Amino acid sequence: MKADDAVLFAKTAGSEFENVSKHAAAGHWEEATASFKKATANCAGCHTAHREKAADGSWKVK
Repeated sequence: MKADDAVLFAKTAGSEFENVSKHAAAGHWEEATASFKKATANCAGCHTAHREKAADGSWKVK
């Protein structure tokens, strides 16, 4: 199912955002930054795979 990869993207991003919070709370800024980059890469991957730009400039799910 096509949505399965979207679920994986979301779970992975969510996990990385949790890591951002944990690392930041501990003052581990390099690790927090690395987790943030991983999380946002997952967001971008899902948005690229599952959305398309409409003629009016809005976005819609593929």
